[in-house]
Amino acid sequence: MNHDSSILEQTADLVTSAPLRRSFAVLIVDDEATNAVLLSEVLAEAGYTCYYSLSGLEALERPDIGSIKLVVTDIKMPGMSGVEFAESLYMRNVSP
Repeated sequence: MNHDSSILEQTADLVTSAPLRRSFAVLIVDDEATNAVLLSEVLAEAGYTCYYSLSGLEALERPDIGSIKLVVTDIKMPGMSGVEFAESLYMRNVSP
């Protein structure tokens, strides 16, 4: 088992064993589609409604961005970094 799958399994265990599962919208922003899909699947199994975007710009164009309650973003992405994406959300007064 490599290090990345170990972290993913630990995250899955933590999320799925949480005493209070919440069913709200989560947006995953990652330029690596495999990462976005895997995390979406883990969170969906735990009862969350999941969406993903492959760039910060794509995520900002989502018509439902205001209804997202939690954002999980990669930091290093081409075009717009995760930090720049978070700053853009803040500037738009969209607080997940």
